[in-house]
Amino acid sequence: MSNNYTIVVGERKKFNEDGSFRSFPGNTIVCNLADQPKVLDEIVWIQQEHSSKLPFAHKFTWNPLESFHMTVFELLCHYNRLTPYWSSLLDLETPLEEVDRFFAKALESLEFPERFTMKVERIYKTTIIVSPYDQATHQRLNHFRDLVSRVTGVRFPNHDRYGYHISFGYQQIQLTPEEEVQLKQFHHNLSGLLVERLNVIEMGKTDYTIFEDMTKFVAYTEHARALLQREKQSG
Repeated sequence: MSNNYTIVVGERKKFNEDGSFRSFPGNTIVCNLADQPKVLDEIVWIQQEHSSKLPFAHKFTWNPLESFHMTVFELLCHYNRLTPYWSSLLDLETPLEEVDRFFAKALESLEFPERFTMKVERIYKTTIIVSPYDQATHQRLNHFRDLVSRVTGVRFPNHDRYGYHISFGYQQIQLTPEEEVQLKQFHHNLSGLLVERLNVIEMGKTDYTIFEDMTKFVAYTEHARALLQREKQSG
């Protein structure tokens, strides 16, 4: 693989060299944004601004509508079987379907946060940075994250400084120093416009979800993984 590609490209990574999505299965806790048309419109607008105004836009891949979400708690990815990014309650070789079921059972007793507000901060790389609207929301989410960590055995090195964000794409090819400067200025200008257009986001439901790649995150059921696998194979 060429050194021009970023770390998201290659075997056991999220993308192929042609920009298509590779199989990269795992599970996570997210707020899906599929039922928020205003937010979806703004994310699509951001993607279109990049595509139409950056001469190096071909170095990025944009996420589809179905994938837009804000992660509340990162769980596990099948290809990241390293102790800091795995559950202390599970063996590193545990099959993913068994991991799915273990987490579903462990999370049953928790009350997932619903109807809370996040403040739009800025655009950074290929994400929209958001933060809890007030201290009460901050404490609520932190408390939930600590409970999830306790029952799942998952505690990433950045647990106490996790930054909430919404990914709208991925950079797949390295930028030149000149392009880096141009992108930084572009994001500075675009961030100001975005905050004017979308100051806050009212989050709805938080779900324990699973995924086969970065295109779709679905609420866990006993049969959800098999359905996603069939979709991935047929696609």
